[in-house]
Amino acid sequence: MGYLKYHIAFKTDFDGVKAKQERIQWEKQAKEEQWKILLYHDLDFDMVELNYSE
Repeated sequence: MGYLKYHIAFKTDFDGVKAKQERIQWEKQAKEEQWKILLYHDLDFDMVELNYSE
């Protein structure tokens, strides 16, 4: 799940700096709250659940 794995600004981001910061914040919150994330465009994984063991 590279979108959260790499802490970079993607060229498709409207505001790269803000988007990068929000992805870091969302990853932390997702692990704390054990979010289930749907990956609509991912060909290998359609859903992941984040937790602190990852």
